[in-house]
Amino acid sequence: MKRIVLYFLFIVCFFELACSTKEEFKVIFQVEGPIKTNCYLLYGLTTKEAAIFDVAGPLDSLTTYIKENSLNLRYIFLTHAHWDHVEGLFDLKEKFPNVKVCLNKKEYLAMQEYLNFAKESDPKKFEEVMRDSALAKMMNFNLTLIKPDIFLEDNEEYYLGNLKIRTILAPGHSAGSMCFSCNNVLFAGDVLFYRSVGNTDFYKASRTDQIQSVRKLYKLLPDSTIVYPGHGQFTDIESEKKQNKKITVDGGQWDIQ
Repeated sequence: MKRIVLYFLFIVCFFELACSTKEEFKVIFQVEGPIKTNCYLLYGLTTKEAAIFDVAGPLDSLTTYIKENSLNLRYIFLTHAHWDHVEGLFDLKEKFPNVKVCLNKKEYLAMQEYLNFAKESDPKKFEEVMRDSALAKMMNFNLTLIKPDIFLEDNEEYYLGNLKIRTILAPGHSAGSMCFSCNNVLFAGDVLFYRSVGNTDFYKASRTDQIQSVRKLYKLLPDSTIVYPGHGQFTDIESEKKQNKKITVDGGQWDIQ
């Protein structure tokens, strides 16, 4: 009997250890580009496996950090394909040729269509837009020269060692905007900001979808979740549910009646 009890206790202890393998992690960021885009580096402290979220420029500081700390950069996760989030992709891919570029397929296809659509739908407006150097740069950026290694879908899991990253499809700001959840943090791209949300006057954007996507985040994620947005200061789910000016949990300026 004593031997059976000891065996049972061993099984229980083993199960508890197996379930407590969450790896500690660190997030650092660099603000890059003329629109001050937040680009993030996430890595596990034990395995040193890493991922970058959005690449707005060369990311020299993050690149140096990766090399100095001997990190293994496995993924580049793109929240969406607007120019101010992908401009440094070619440079980073050249520095880390084995890294996997990850993007939603609808987003990839939308960027293929975008330039031709803009030219054909309203030539005069297109000419006017191209006089703005920042917009011209965005519209001439050809993301399709690098085909993603992985096409992201909703509710998928990717791992950095024992760190689990979950994908959340959140269209609205763009056709295939993605957010990424890891433990108690969310990399939100331009879906959710501090007290605001991403605008919807881009190609294939949708205010209705944006409202639904933000409320999807409110529903899926714990209130304590720290939100790392694509621009501006950090925030959290609990305060945005109540205080976001555009979309609260049940109201806001963009509320659908």
